[in-house]
Amino acid sequence: MTEQEQQIAIAESCGWKDCHRALGGFDAGDGVTERYVIGIPPNCSFYKVLPVYLKDLNACHEFEKTLSDEQKLKYYHYICVAVRRENGQSDHESIYAPLHTTHATAAQRSEAYLKTLKLWRP
Repeated sequence: MTEQEQQIAIAESCGWKDCHRALGGFDAGDGVTERYVIGIPPNCSFYKVLPVYLKDLNACHEFEKTLSDEQKLKYYHYICVAVRRENGQSDHESIYAPLHTTHATAAQRSEAYLKTLKLWRP
């Protein structure tokens, strides 16, 4: 999935509607134009810019609050898998699973969330 597809899938799972890339964008000073992704948030009637879940741990905290207890177990498993993969470890190589979850990046948390909800597309 592209970053934009992930961002939209997460937002829609959190209740955002009509999410899509806006026509405009901005240059952050590095010559790269960032495109806005907009949608209508829950309990709102106008468009706003979606949170950038893959880069913002605070935004990740918001989607983490939507998980049931059963989903949280799957979510933590997927975080451990993502962190171990990035560290070059096999799935059973480390016994420090709680550390994996606390040090996970926003991108790893987003991937784990989408896999937990079965929204991840390779």
